[in-house]
Amino acid sequence: MIWKLSGLGDEITEMFPAQLDVLNELGIPNVEIRRFRLAGGEQKVINEATDDDLDRLDQALAGAGLTCAGVASPVGKYPIEEPFAPDFERFRGSVRAAHRLNSPYLRVFSSYVPAGDLPAAIRDEVMRRLREIAALAASEAPDTTVVVENESELYGEGVAHCVDIFETVDAPNLKMVFDASNFVVAGVDPFAEAWPALKEHIAYFHIKDALGPGQIVPAGEGRARWPQLLRAARDEGIGTHLTLEPHLKLAGKSFGDTGPELYAIAKHALDRLLAALD
Repeated sequence: MIWKLSGLGDEITEMFPAQLDVLNELGIPNVEIRRFRLAGGEQKVINEATDDDLDRLDQALAGAGLTCAGVASPVGKYPIEEPFAPDFERFRGSVRAAHRLNSPYLRVFSSYVPAGDLPAAIRDEVMRRLREIAALAASEAPDTTVVVENESELYGEGVAHCVDIFETVDAPNLKMVFDASNFVVAGVDPFAEAWPALKEHIAYFHIKDALGPGQIVPAGEGRARWPQLLRAARDEGIGTHLTLEPHLKLAGKSFGDTGPELYAIAKHALDRLLAALD
């Protein structure tokens, strides 16, 4: 298999050590960190982690024998009309976490934009923000690649705007985390439409599936066309990680919830897809 397996651990439970325990039980050796809770503390988003938090996260990873495959920040999940400064501070915290945890990837989004035809000024502001994000990461975490995730209601919802981001920003450390389920929700065929146009920009994949808006299912049971996508990606050597983000209990705008039992169902669904490739 050309890919490493990973998972967003906060969909399992709040406590970070317990997230790692379940991932280990499921044979997933990497974790993408979005939210965490450590003993004696409250739940935090990864960009809020203090130096002490990061030391403890790193120690927990080492103790469990897992590595950090990604920092899943909330950056860019805010309306484009809002000032950029607070979000850029969130990005600074995310960069610090990615650097400390030796994360190969740092996930961001492309800002909520108004529906309909967009004024050029809004498109230009999206690009300006992503350029600043890529530049800061290149300076402070040069071994980390920033990945933009496609999602509904953001600038990077459909294929044309996603292509626009990567061709316009044109930064070597800015790539894509390809979420086929999110394309389904946006009314885009992930394999026929998104894959040919975007495959050269893909760093890795978020694994979930959908029948339509609000109808999230295990991978392979929806309209994301995972069998075709995985076969094509394998044959063309595209993507480093397959990262579970099941959303089987809750698919919120800022996070998802699955729980350990449904997370196991999501992993077994991915196992079946991978076995079918052989």
